[in-house]
Amino acid sequence: MKLIVESGGTKTKWCAVSGSEETGIISTIGLNPNFVEEETFKEVLSEEVLPAMKNPPIEEVWFYGAGCSGKAMEKKVVDAISTVLPSAVIHVFSDLTGAARGLLGVNKGYICMLGTGSNSGYYDGEKITLNIPPLGFILGDEGSGASMGKKLVADFLRGIMPYNLSEEFRKNYEAEKDEIVSHVYRGIFPSRFIGGFVQFLKNHISDPYCTNLIKTSFKEFVERNLKLYKMSGKTEIVVTGSVAWHFRDILEEVFAENDLVITRIATGPIEDLIRYHKSNAPDSQSHKMVSITESESLYNDLENMSVAELLESINKEDQKVPLIVKESIPQIGKLVEAIVERMKKGGRLFYIGAGTSGRLGIVDASEIPPTFGLDHGYVIGLIAGGDKAIRKAVEMAEDNEELGWNDIKAFNPNSSDVIIGIAASGITPYVIGALKRARENGIFTGAITSNSGSPLAKNADVAVEVITGPEFITGSTRMKAGTALKLVLNMITTSVMIRLGRVKGNKMVNMQLSNQKLIKRGIKMITDELGLDPETSKKLLFLHGSVKKALDAFREENK
Repeated sequence: MKLIVESGGTKTKWCAVSGSEETGIISTIGLNPNFVEEETFKEVLSEEVLPAMKNPPIEEVWFYGAGCSGKAMEKKVVDAISTVLPSAVIHVFSDLTGAARGLLGVNKGYICMLGTGSNSGYYDGEKITLNIPPLGFILGDEGSGASMGKKLVADFLRGIMPYNLSEEFRKNYEAEKDEIVSHVYRGIFPSRFIGGFVQFLKNHISDPYCTNLIKTSFKEFVERNLKLYKMSGKTEIVVTGSVAWHFRDILEEVFAENDLVITRIATGPIEDLIRYHKSNAPDSQSHKMVSITESESLYNDLENMSVAELLESINKEDQKVPLIVKESIPQIGKLVEAIVERMKKGGRLFYIGAGTSGRLGIVDASEIPPTFGLDHGYVIGLIAGGDKAIRKAVEMAEDNEELGWNDIKAFNPNSSDVIIGIAASGITPYVIGALKRARENGIFTGAITSNSGSPLAKNADVAVEVITGPEFITGSTRMKAGTALKLVLNMITTSVMIRLGRVKGNKMVNMQLSNQKLIKRGIKMITDELGLDPETSKKLLFLHGSVKKALDAFREENK
């Protein structure tokens, strides 16, 4: 089995895994090798962890820990563990690498840790390649629990803290200057001690003094750490740590002020690391993908929220979507160019998906004829389970790789067509199978998904990966992922129709005259364009059947 370890400044989480088996997560004290002796490592592992796991056979250890960035500290951890597990292969990495592998998997991106200490870096999908030194709680660690605790205690000792809070602080902690100073400068684990005062901030988060202290600390983290990476434009970032989690609303506000878009906040990466090592670890040859769409929601106890709180929270998440879609414009553009090129030669556009993704593809396809006057057979939406699945889910329909291609074959596809597979998860067999067979038959393929590095994306000539992050309700991709998909589909077909000449100026001159509203709109277009009276415009429209044909015919007759 593999023993996965995530050790922070305060706690260490342990879990042994093998295939689908897990021992469960064991929690012990933090094991930072800068402060903990080898003997403590041995005692914790041999007397607490392994007995609690019923002494499983450990073949590999993956230890991700605070203070493990240097060779000397790595060796200290290896030496300590090897005395207890002499036959195990031991890998030691920093806690920042662990957080990145857990939250980002094999995807590239920026990672922040805000717990007892703080850290940040850029991850290339395998390792941290850029890192602004955090410098520890004495010289740095801005935005951390220790940093906030320092400010809090200093304000208390200097009489800066508001009187009512100061009295409560004194009562809660029986705090006296000499005792606090002695513990900070002469006690063991001073950062852990000073960081423990964050609980006071958490308990008084509604007090302006506490809110301002937290906000100031997060601003310092941005100024003295993140801005040193020279990011340009809006930048997506994932964050982990208890401090980030507890004060996430303030953190998101500070980050947003600095063009930083938080796509995910987690209390800690251990559960994500377990998933990573089950399928994505460097020693694993299975497909390398971490499912962001299945990640834990940033919100909890939803049933206890008021209606206003629910709506505001959902809206807060939805506001992130357009900015995330913007990052995918280059890939969306490649899809549009490929579609236009082929449709000019008589090719067709197919959307194929299951569930919400399939339904949204059908909605987009069905709106093309009335909006742009194109025949129904040119943009086609297909859903696993057939048309009956539009209204009611068809069980197991999406799990067969052959059915997707069979549905497309009914339309006699050829090399002039484009087939776009849409699946938020990126792992839907019905869609993947369709794209595989399409490529085998020389048909251009695209993919739209909300996970990176998915099997669906790997079977597409152009993959649009819109990483919308955890849903408000965990795993409910009808929410942000669905919203993102609708935006992307709108962008694709609207741009394609414009490039195909189905729009003039900014008017839908080829729209079908299927109701009185559209007839009135068509009459107004002709009136505005040609300067005719409405009655004459109406006669022209009815005579020729579309705004474009009416305009062309009038101009031809009046050369």
